[in-house]
Amino acid sequence: MKHVGTVKIETPRLILRKFTLDDAEKMFTNWASSENVTKYLPWSAYKSVDGVIDYLKNLQNNYLSDYFYDWCIELKKTREPIGSVGAVSVNEEFSAIGLGYCLSENYWDQGIVPEACQSVLGLFFEQLGAVRVSAAHHVSNPKSGRVLQKLGMQFEGTLRKNAKDNRGNFVDVKVYSITDDDWFRRKNT
Repeated sequence: MKHVGTVKIETPRLILRKFTLDDAEKMFTNWASSENVTKYLPWSAYKSVDGVIDYLKNLQNNYLSDYFYDWCIELKKTREPIGSVGAVSVNEEFSAIGLGYCLSENYWDQGIVPEACQSVLGLFFEQLGAVRVSAAHHVSNPKSGRVLQKLGMQFEGTLRKNAKDNRGNFVDVKVYSITDDDWFRRKNT
């Protein structure tokens, strides 16, 4: 794959950009401290903004690599960070990428995650040359499955006890994927 790193992407409503330390307060307030947002994620809600600051400092180092993809989802209308989207894994040998996202519950059910993810998928397939992008969600989170279906991903199956939740429990996950063939076929119709 031809890696470019976390480059700025714009959609009709969103700016996808690198996180900065200035995002800490809004990230904490808008989604990182929410038990509802993190309910099905592998990381727990942050208890203080200091934890978010440490996370964002770590991101700044990761952004130095062209193989790292983690975007802040910023709403153009308010210029406020409301979530994140990125590659949770990159498998160079198989040109495969794992996709992940989270969003402030104040913006759920507004089509924001599909809009952000479509633009990221475009980058992965059209610029990087990815062959496959996959995503998984906790079986108790069907809304995430509907997002993945909107992206044109196909359900591949349920992997039993294949992930851990933020309490350390093993959980079943549903896996979806889209290939380069699927992407370009959808784009050209």
